[in-house]
Amino acid sequence: MTTTTAPAAAVAAAPPAVHAADGVAVVRIHGRLDRRAVVGTLRAVAEAIRRGPDGVVADLSAAHVDPEGLVVLALVRRRVARGGRRFAVAGAGPDLTVLLDAARVAALYRSYASVGDALGAFRSP
Repeated sequence: MTTTTAPAAAVAAAPPAVHAADGVAVVRIHGRLDRRAVVGTLRAVAEAIRRGPDGVVADLSAAHVDPEGLVVLALVRRRVARGGRRFAVAGAGPDLTVLLDAARVAALYRSYASVGDALGAFRSP
């Protein structure tokens, strides 16, 4: 008996998980961030805005962000800003850094190596 597995691109990402830490909501995004993940991601961000009065951190350490995902990330950033919260990304890999630089939008994103670093920055005046 043989079994087949779906290609990585076809596997749906798990819904983002949201937890609050010291007034900051952390949205942990798993798997591929693309157009198929936009609805679940924006729902999680809406919850994060409610739970994080000081800001929202997108934890991308377990996410794959390609150019399509960069568009989703821009939607997230705008949604958080409209909610009156500060926004940062954490755990962005070198691929995302290259994408942000290539798109000339890196200055729009406060980026930290880890969620802990991002939370520390939110606590600092």
